[in-house]
Amino acid sequence: MTTEPDPEGIRVLYVDDEPNLAEESAGRLERSDDRLDVETAIGASRALDRLDGGIDCVVSEYDVAERDGLELLDLVVDRDPDLPFILFTDEGSEEIASEAIARGAAGYLPKREDEGRYDLLARRIANAVDRSRDRGARKRRDRITTAIREINRVLIDARTREGINEEVCRTLTGSAFYRFAWIGAVDEETERVIPRAAAGIEEGYLDSIDVTADDRPTGRGPGGRALREGSIAVSQAVESDADFEPWREEALERGYRAVAAAPLAYKDTNYGVLCVYANHENAFGESERELLSELADTIAHAYNRIDIREAYRNQYRELFEEAPVMFAFTRRENGKPTIDDCNELFAERLGYSREDLRGRPLADVYTEESAEILLDGGGYERALSGDFSRESRTLLGSGGEEIETMLRATPRRNGGGEVIGTHALYVDVTDRSRLEELEAIRERMGFALDATDSILFEIDLETGVETRHGPFERLYGIPSIRAETSGEFYERCVHPDDREELATLQESIDADTATVGCEFRTHPDRGEVRWIRFEAYVSTGPDGTPERLVGLDTDITAQKRRQQELERQNERLEEFASIVSHDLRNPLNVAVGRTELASEDCDSPHLEAVENAHDRMQDLIEDLLTLAREGDEVRAVEPVALTEVCERCWNRIDAGGATLEVEVDGTIEADRSRVQQLLENLFRNSVEHGGEGVSVTVGDPDGGEGFYVADDGPGILEEDREDVFEAGFSTAESGTGFGLRIVKQVVDAHGWSIDVTEGDEGGARFEITDVTRA
Repeated sequence: MTTEPDPEGIRVLYVDDEPNLAEESAGRLERSDDRLDVETAIGASRALDRLDGGIDCVVSEYDVAERDGLELLDLVVDRDPDLPFILFTDEGSEEIASEAIARGAAGYLPKREDEGRYDLLARRIANAVDRSRDRGARKRRDRITTAIREINRVLIDARTREGINEEVCRTLTGSAFYRFAWIGAVDEETERVIPRAAAGIEEGYLDSIDVTADDRPTGRGPGGRALREGSIAVSQAVESDADFEPWREEALERGYRAVAAAPLAYKDTNYGVLCVYANHENAFGESERELLSELADTIAHAYNRIDIREAYRNQYRELFEEAPVMFAFTRRENGKPTIDDCNELFAERLGYSREDLRGRPLADVYTEESAEILLDGGGYERALSGDFSRESRTLLGSGGEEIETMLRATPRRNGGGEVIGTHALYVDVTDRSRLEELEAIRERMGFALDATDSILFEIDLETGVETRHGPFERLYGIPSIRAETSGEFYERCVHPDDREELATLQESIDADTATVGCEFRTHPDRGEVRWIRFEAYVSTGPDGTPERLVGLDTDITAQKRRQQELERQNERLEEFASIVSHDLRNPLNVAVGRTELASEDCDSPHLEAVENAHDRMQDLIEDLLTLAREGDEVRAVEPVALTEVCERCWNRIDAGGATLEVEVDGTIEADRSRVQQLLENLFRNSVEHGGEGVSVTVGDPDGGEGFYVADDGPGILEEDREDVFEAGFSTAESGTGFGLRIVKQVVDAHGWSIDVTEGDEGGARFEITDVTRA
C-alpha cells in the first residue's frame, strides 16, 4: 500500500524584494524548525503566482516590490482567507501591526539583530499553521457532514440507483470541498470500473483513463484498492504517489491533488466504488475518511433497499398477471355481456387464447343453466347494479368440459362514472379444498392490509374505475363507494395541493412505463391529514397499451413526522453550531492576536491569565461543538482494540508528567471515533484534577463486560458523583464542565452503563459496563 506523505510538514512562502536577504532568511528559518520547507518569492506578483494551494503560510516584508505588505495581505486574504499571513519587517510600527491584524494577518513580528528572532518567527509560523489546519479540518468536516445529511434526506425517498448516484455526486461537489466525484461499478468479465454518474470539474477525465479492480497497474490506485480490500483507500499526493502514475498527468491537468475511494458494499453484494478528488494534498484526514466510509455504507444500504422494493414489485406483477384465480372484464353490447378482456388463467382454463375470447359473448362460455341465470335470471343486471355477492357459475371449456366456479362480480365504469360492464372474478371450485385454501388466503391478505394501514387497489386506465381492498375509510375518512372513480377519489380524498401531481402522474403513463409512484396527503376535510405512499405497476394489453394500474396505498404519516422532526432538530443544531463556531471564534481570534501584540510590548503577569482564559474559551467552544454535532449518535460499529485505542488517545492529550498503565486487553464492538472522545475526555479529567504526577489505569471491571478508567488523584466526593455528568459541572478551575457530559453522551449512544466510584488508590474510578466484546 502507498505510504502517505508526512502531514506535519509546513510549506512557507517567504516574500522579499532582495534575493540574497530572502535566501538567507529562508535558510535561518529552516534551521530553526526542521518541519519548515521555505520557498522564496521576489516581489508581490511572483508571490501571488506561487499560491497554488500547497503553501501553508506566507511571511512577507512590509516593503516589497510593486506593493507594500498590507496590500499583498489584502490580495492573499481575498484569494484564500484561511491562509496564514505574517508580517516580518524592518519597517513597521504599532499602527501597521494593528492594521495588519485587523485585515486578517495571523501575526506581526519586527526584525531585530538576534538569532532568536528567527526561532520566534518559526514558532509563530507553526502556531498559525496549526490553528489554520484545525479551522480548515473543522470547516471541511462541517461542510462534508452537511452534504451527507442532504444526501441522507434524498436516500430516504430514492427510487433508483441512478437517482442516488447522480444526487451523491452532485451534492458532494456542490456542497463539500471536492473538486470532482464519480461512482462506478465493476464489469465482472473485464474487471474494469465503469462510470455510472459523475459531477464537478471533469473535462473528459473519465473518458481518458482506465480503472480496474484487479492488481494490474490500473488497479493499484485508490479505486482498485478500495474494491479489493473492502475499505477506504486514499492517495494523499497525486504528484508523488508512485501507484497513481497511470492517471497522474490527466489528474494534475484538472487540479486533482488528492483522491479517496470508498467501496459501496452491503453484506456479500459489491455495488461499486465512490471516488472523490480534492484540490490539495493531504486532504483526507482520519475523521474525513470515516465520514466517507459511513456515507458509502449508507449508499449501499439504499441500493439494497431498492433491490428489495423491486423484488416486491416483481412479485406483485406476477401475483396479478399470473394470479391463481380467473378474471374477466365485460362490457354491455346490445344489452348482453361481452368479454372485453381476461387474464391468462381464464383463457387457459377454458382452452382458448385471450385473443379468441376478446369480443365473444360471455354466455358462449357458460353452460345452458348458467347462461339462463346470466341473461334471463337477472344475474348480469345484479352485477351491473352492484347488488351481487357470490354466486355459483359453471363455465364451458373449448372441449365441452364443465368447470365449477364461484363468481364475484362488481360494476365497471367509464371515466364519466357510467356503468359499462362488469369485473368478474371466478374461483375454480371443482376441487373444494382449493376453494377453502383461497378463502384462507383472502382472509390473511385482508388482515395484513388492515394491520399495515395499506390498501390494495386496481385502476382501469380507460374508465378511471377503482377497485380496492383494505381499510379505505380509516385512511381517507369516507366509504370506498363514495369514490369509485379516479376523478371522485382526487376530489374527495386527496389534498387540493397534491391533486395535480397525482393526476399528471396517471396521465403520463405510456407503453414504456413499468411502475409509477408518488406521495400525497389526504383531504383536510376528512379529519386528520395523513401522508400516503402510492406505488403501482402498469398492466398492459396484448398490443402493449397500458390498461390497468395495480398496487398499494400505504399510510406513511408516522414516518413523515419522524422525518420532519429530525429535520427541525438538525436545523436547530446547525444554527447553534454556527453561532458557536463563527460568532464566538471570530472575536476570540482577534483577542488572541491582540494579546500576542501586547506581550511583545510589555511584560505583565496579567497577560498569562488572559492567554489561559483564551485557551479555556477555545476548549469550551470545542466541547460545545462536540455535544451539539455528535449527539447520541453511533455511526459505524466495528471491532475496536482497547489497548491500541487507549495508547492512541493518551498520545493525543497533553499529559505532562502523568503516566498511563493499560491492564485491559481484548476487542469491543463500538464506534471508534466516539470511543476516542470518551477516553480522551476521561484521561484529560484525570490529568486536570490529579496534577502532573497522577497515574491513570485502564483495566477490567469486576463482574461485568467492559472496562474502567481510574487514577490516584484526589477523587470525587460522594455527594458530587451524581452530578459530574451534568453539563457545566466541574470542580477544576480550568475545566470546561462538558468533558464528562460528552463521556455520558457516548456511553448512552452505545447503550452502555457508567458508574463513578472510588479507585483502589483513593482516586476517581469510572466503570463502563454492558459493553459487547467482539
